[in-house]
Amino acid sequence: MNRNAIYGVIACIVCAAAAYFAATEINSFLGISALDKELPQVPSSSELLESDPVPYSDVPTTLPLRIADFGSVGVIPDADHWGQDYSHNLRHFEKAILPDPPF
Repeated sequence: MNRNAIYGVIACIVCAAAAYFAATEINSFLGISALDKELPQVPSSSELLESDPVPYSDVPTTLPLRIADFGSVGVIPDADHWGQDYSHNLRHFEKAILPDPPF
């Protein structure tokens, strides 16, 4: 190994030590510290398997409200509950989108 390589390695070690020292001093000045956090108690898989299942008998088979965006693809029209216009370009955002930058 030549001298320049050795000096480069030493310089990297000194810079890393100085950066670590500076970072700890800045964190100390700002009051930033790392503390261990108590983790929440999570039930084990055996406890979950032994517990009573959640009853889903009261969940309706159809949703009372159907929400979709202005270009829903694959939505089966339901004219009785949705309305009459199923065009994909309803031009609701025509004035909000500019043709040139900054868009």
